Amino acid sequence: MIGLSRSAVIPALCLMSGGLCSAASMSREYCAFEVVVKSPSGRQVRGAPVNAQKDGTDFAKTMTDDNGTARICDAPSGLVDIVIGGNVCGAVAVRHLRAYWMTTRQVFVTYQNCSGEEWAVPSGCRLTIRLRDGLDLSPIAGVRLVVPKGGLRGLPGSETSDRFGRIFQLVPYDKALTGTLEKRGYISASVSEPCTSGKSFVLERTIDLKRR
Repeated sequence: MIGLSRSAVIPALCLMSGGLCSAASMSREYCAFEVVVKSPSGRQVRGAPVNAQKDGTDFAKTMTDDNGTARICDAPSGLVDIVIGGNVCGAVAVRHLRAYWMTTRQVFVTYQNCSGEEWAVPSGCRLTIRLRDGLDLSPIAGVRLVVPKGGLRGLPGSETSDRFGRIFQLVPYDKALTGTLEKRGYISASVSEPCTSGKSFVLERTIDLKRR
């Protein structure tokens, strides 16, 4: 969730003789952007990385303080992007921002680092089988995965493809899921997918079934 507002950092521009501001008005450093980061529950997020980019290249890097605020003072002209969270799960990008002249632009962001889920140790491989019509490559619903007697069975209730042609199965490490894919009107096809420890636990297989 993102919001924008204007927040004056210095008093309004002083229109004095010669067009110069008073020393008092310049007592606080002008920063182009102030990024305020909060969690979904409304708490300030401290220590979140904040990158400012121009044409895809970083021109400033900082982190939010104890109040969940990060300041980017020197910004180029034109449109810039601000990325909160770096390259981890949950990162938020606010794009096409333009700095205000002599006025700090506040950027309000709701951010939650969800990278912890990437470190959860799964109990096996997460297999997605996608079934398509061999003629027009459209997804096929209602294809049954038939496992031979005594064979490895994965997730109960997910032996039949959904409307997107997907079958989801959990395959234990160092074992293989073997079976036959069957649907009336199509030639059956066999499938055998091993799960090897030490390799990616995310498996995806696309199988095109031929019409009879």
